Amino acid sequence: AGAAQLITKALATFKEDPKVVEKACGALTNLFANSEEFNDIALESGFDKVACEALEKHLDNDEVQRRGFGALWALAHSSKEIRMRILDDGAVSLAVSAMQKHLRNPGLQTQCCGLLKSLATDIPEVKAAIIEGGGLKRILAAMGTHRNSPEMQ
Repeated sequence: AGAAQLITKALATFKEDPKVVEKACGALTNLFANSEEFNDIALESGFDKVACEALEKHLDNDEVQRRGFGALWALAHSSKEIRMRILDDGAVSLAVSAMQKHLRNPGLQTQCCGLLKSLATDIPEVKAAIIEGGGLKRILAAMGTHRNSPEMQ
């Protein structure tokens, strides 16, 4: 459990450094995907907010975006409370911006679509926010661009 806190602290401290953001989000994706214990720690440490701040700073870096949205998607699976926090952190508009900027990156598109789907699962107002924010248009563009990718269909 200490690992998730240390990684989140490193992310917060070095969020200007794209390599640190990329590695931290990649490591936390693995932790979040395999244990609800780490998800609780992520909530306590504020990972969701720190990750969204880092994603906003590195919009041009598609690998940072892919890893960051992957970590948020893995975290979003755990509870409605976490999904609400991720939503409140501005993840929908960040995902839509990343999807528009990096349309040709199928990994990033998959992570963003997965996050948007998870956020919309049990929060009706999110569906409207995704549509109003251009998310549906970006999802359809990703599906059309990556027709040969089963993950995008």
